[in-house]
Amino acid sequence: MYSQLLILDAIRKLQTRRPDASVLVGDLQEVLCQRGVTWRRGTVQTYLKRLADQHVLERLDRNVYRLRPTDSA
Repeated sequence: MYSQLLILDAIRKLQTRRPDASVLVGDLQEVLCQRGVTWRRGTVQTYLKRLADQHVLERLDRNVYRLRPTDSA
């Protein structure tokens, strides 16, 4: 659960970089590393896949994800 929170927080930070609010896996891994989390790319991708399977994230491409829109907005 903690790992998912780290990923989601990093995604929220990165969303402003791209007009469609998508996040590249490499950029996400870089932000996590800046925060002291040194996961390998495969580990990051595994967590992203789990979040996509839980319908928290949307997978746009092999290495591109974004948060799914919520109805609360």
